[in-house]
Amino acid sequence: MTKKICVAMSGGVDSSLTAAILLKQGFEVIGVTMLLENEHFHEKSCCSSKEVETASNVAQQLGIKFHVVDLREKFRKYVMNYFAAEYFNGRTPNPCVQCNQKIKYSQEVCFVPNGDYKIFLREFLPNSEALQSGKIVDSTGKILGEHDGVSNYTIGQRKGLGIYSSRALYVKKIDVSERKIVVDTNENLYSRHLTARNVLWIYKPTLPEKLTAKIRYGIRFAECFVTEEENFLNVEFTEPQRAVTPGQSIVFYDGDEVLGGAIIEGSF
Repeated sequence: MTKKICVAMSGGVDSSLTAAILLKQGFEVIGVTMLLENEHFHEKSCCSSKEVETASNVAQQLGIKFHVVDLREKFRKYVMNYFAAEYFNGRTPNPCVQCNQKIKYSQEVCFVPNGDYKIFLREFLPNSEALQSGKIVDSTGKILGEHDGVSNYTIGQRKGLGIYSSRALYVKKIDVSERKIVVDTNENLYSRHLTARNVLWIYKPTLPEKLTAKIRYGIRFAECFVTEEENFLNVEFTEPQRAVTPGQSIVFYDGDEVLGGAIIEGSF
């Protein structure tokens, strides 16, 4: 009896060659491609209609069965809606984390045209209050300028603020209810504590415990003490961390080994 093997096909060289080799080895190969595309996807995005067409053509040339799994509704529900809602609530989301859990392994924000999330948000939910203009203020409440929507800013941002100051100022807080962007100097962007939700452990340590963690890619490991409450983690760092950003991930390590992660809720 011939064994069947299902190959996830993107239309690219790797998956096409895999299907061809397995076919040559005598397996019954079935090609499958996910369809995630909607009107917001850019041309080179993963799982677009163009990729589906390419994969279908490869399958036809190989003479194998080919199926398309339509995940557009699910992708919109779990990834795109989440992405927009987080920005509209003054947070900075990582949609790939959500996509990895619910849909597929993805390394780019494939549904944002040319990587410009501001355009996406205006097209996706054009009437959101988070897109309305408001004030940019300093830590004392002094008005320094106007912004074009709180969803267009992230904690730690300096460029594109459109304000003048003798000191370098950065986004410290996004106040959605008041439609205010609060800015401050770099030394005031540091926090020693954060809370995190949506915890996922690969190897759960016995808490409370001293661990190391990262709050963004490309920074050094930071020592921290982690305690657990009913739905949250409390994290206290040995050294204050710069621009702790709600909506982003904190990842915990034991040496180089990933233990798990969570979504940052807030800092103080």
